Amino acid sequence: MRHPVDQVPRPLPLAAGAVQRVAAMYAGVVAPPLGVGLVPIVAPDFHHGFPGVVQTVMDSGISAGTITAVVLNLLMSERKRTTLPV
Repeated sequence: MRHPVDQVPRPLPLAAGAVQRVAAMYAGVVAPPLGVGLVPIVAPDFHHGFPGVVQTVMDSGISAGTITAVVLNLLMSERKRTTLPV
């Protein structure tokens, strides 16, 4: 009988596990832009109290989600740079 560590995993469970792991790692970067991008569809009157420039950007879910994704990626990459040993 072989030890479980020595067994070769089947391709489908291995791929499913890999997708779950990657999704869990990037959920904090992917989910917020998707949520912000859905705001104009779900609650179209949400941003009417904001200044005109913000209303223009928030009117489009694509632009709002893109700006959120860029800002989050900048924040995450900055955090990674500061935690690396010198």
